[in-house]
Amino acid sequence: MNQFYLKIKKIQTLKELEKESEVQKREHADLHTDEVLAGIIDDALKEINWIAAKNSDYDYIPWAENRNYPQLWEDNYYQPFHEGDFAVLLEIPLDDMTNIPYIQQIDLILDFFRKTFYEDNILSLMVHNSEPHTHCHILLHIPEKIIPALKQDDAWFEIRKRLNNHLKKHDITYQDDHSEDKDPKNLPFLNRIDYYIPKKDQGFDRQDQIELVYDAKSVKAMLNPDMKIEKQEAILDKVLEYFTKIEKRMVRKARKGDIKREEFFDHVTEFLSKKFDLNEKEMEIMLYRVDESIFGYYVLEDLINDDSISDIKVISPDLIRIKRYGKRLSSNLHFRDIYDYERFCDGVAIRNNSDLSPMNSVQNFTDTTTNKNNILRFNICTNYVNSVPYPYIHIRKISRMKKDIEDLYNAGMIEDLKIAAYLLEKVKTASGILFTGKGGSGKTTLMNTLLEYIPYSKSGLIIQENEELFTYKHPDLMFQHTVIPRTYDEPPIGLADLARNGLLTDLDYFIIGEIKGAEALPFLNAAYTGHQCWASVHGASSTQALNKLADYVKYASDYSREDALKMLMSMDVIIYMKDYKIYEISEISGWDYEKKEIKYKTIYKKEIVLPKKNKETR
Repeated sequence: MNQFYLKIKKIQTLKELEKESEVQKREHADLHTDEVLAGIIDDALKEINWIAAKNSDYDYIPWAENRNYPQLWEDNYYQPFHEGDFAVLLEIPLDDMTNIPYIQQIDLILDFFRKTFYEDNILSLMVHNSEPHTHCHILLHIPEKIIPALKQDDAWFEIRKRLNNHLKKHDITYQDDHSEDKDPKNLPFLNRIDYYIPKKDQGFDRQDQIELVYDAKSVKAMLNPDMKIEKQEAILDKVLEYFTKIEKRMVRKARKGDIKREEFFDHVTEFLSKKFDLNEKEMEIMLYRVDESIFGYYVLEDLINDDSISDIKVISPDLIRIKRYGKRLSSNLHFRDIYDYERFCDGVAIRNNSDLSPMNSVQNFTDTTTNKNNILRFNICTNYVNSVPYPYIHIRKISRMKKDIEDLYNAGMIEDLKIAAYLLEKVKTASGILFTGKGGSGKTTLMNTLLEYIPYSKSGLIIQENEELFTYKHPDLMFQHTVIPRTYDEPPIGLADLARNGLLTDLDYFIIGEIKGAEALPFLNAAYTGHQCWASVHGASSTQALNKLADYVKYASDYSREDALKMLMSMDVIIYMKDYKIYEISEISGWDYEKKEIKYKTIYKKEIVLPKKNKETR
């Protein structure tokens, strides 16, 4: 029995149809080819003269003079194109070894599609006889009503089955990966469908493929209307070139505090007076620009001072990305060149008692003094570990203006006042609270707010890698941070060291800013010995956070994962954060002895919206 191998591809739109059009691919064919094609088309029947066309490539088109498939689609359908309709492109290689001539095979195939889908719905049948393997393409319009009571994904299976039955009458069958007993319902998901449409509720739209830009230059121009921004930049270029190349030792001394800033700015004023004709207001503006460039954060200063921006990331000297109101944007600010950027990075390191040597190629530190409105958490990776010849910098801003519970409600983090009331109660009564979610989800902000509601009659220790958690009011909260050695004779102090020491002090609340490793063990011991423990950990839901914490305990001790989970049952509340909102709150309700895991009770879930109750009428 002779065999066909059938390929089928679905076409949903006119643009796809145009892309798949073989005629479009050959639109630049020479005149000789066009004449040959014209000679083998029977104008009366609008059909191919198959015998005359042997050893050629040609099209069977119901309206042969029209070479544009999409136009053919729009102009010549007897039936309008409806939402449930689609087009299908089939490729059927023909077996030259069969005892049935391939021209007769094509006749049989064409006859099948004419009878099944009607003449008007055959857009094209192209035969390739000039390629190594003779085959034909057939392009069809498939109105939904032609194959009744079929789901869209099952249509292909039905077409193959019907074609196979038709050809069997002539001792011909076809085979393909989805034929015979391979029901599409048994295939893997992506093999079963012809195209994938992402869900509409995933938070992505067309803007996710567009680089959005935040215009920070215009903001700076509006801040200093007395002097054009172009003039400021030109003068600043000259000042920085002089003081970072010729007088770089003076700059380094000023940054380290070896000379007073007033003395340094006397030199800057003298330089500006000699080189530029500036009035009093312009001199004031330029001294401020030099100050923010040398002692502030230069190009990034305005982004740091913008309250709407939470994160700043320098991807390259000419690409600075920001997160503004939770959306990632590109800034139109940039460094002058790679040398300007390296000078800036070196200044950041010096200001924070570090350097960019290979020993410090990956470092985290917090600047609590430079900016009056924000604590700045830095992560710097130098070109010693990067695949690019310059450092990456990420700055997370933590506002010094602490938000209270009402601020979080107004900002949308807490969507209902009953959630706020629940949290304020649990601050006082919960044996443990775990905050989970990915980075930047709002965990630190919520923890920082709730710290202020710890009763003044209680004492607490807060240990953290970076100085992000703080209090302005509570009289009995202590704060400690890790120490990364800058020289070989400085001992490192990690979270685990601070946590072990914290267990020896008189505490009611034991709080770790973020658990990432071995510090989970002393945290577990604190939770198991009656302390009210808080911590944050990265996690994908409120019910997965304790599993991750148990894994950290297991790696740092001889406890099994099951033992760690049982001990962590002394925790009480788990809060899952996402996109600066509380998405889920769970409480521990017991232990499942059969599954050997913690049982949870869901207290709140953002996705659940109860329908409004209809008012009863009498």
